[in-house]
Amino acid sequence: MNAEKTVAIINKKGLVSIIREFLFIILFPFVTLAGCMADDDKNHFDEETINQAKETAESYLSNNYENIHTIEFSEDYSSPMGGLMLRGTVNENSEFSISMSDSLQIESIGAGEGFPSIKDECKEKSCDY
Repeated sequence: MNAEKTVAIINKKGLVSIIREFLFIILFPFVTLAGCMADDDKNHFDEETINQAKETAESYLSNNYENIHTIEFSEDYSSPMGGLMLRGTVNENSEFSISMSDSLQIESIGAGEGFPSIKDECKEKSCDY
């Protein structure tokens, strides 16, 4: 009797449909995990790239903001979107984060409370860095 029910279900849904559902249920988790593991490499940068990014960020901050005396960077360079993001503090108390493109151009900056003011001449257009 169970065999008759199975045959009836297969005939009703179609064998191709059942195989397609089975493959989806089995393969989907593996494909998803493989994709997640591939993204892990996006957040690993070599030391030369990180040093160049730090130099660019220091130049940008010094040339575009007033009263920058010290700049310290954290060791976390990852961005949720997989790019390069530098985090740190200026003047030992104001936090910042700088998102950079693959060519190490400043894309955006997030500044915490007490961050120095932007220079007047750099308000409409970023000053050279």
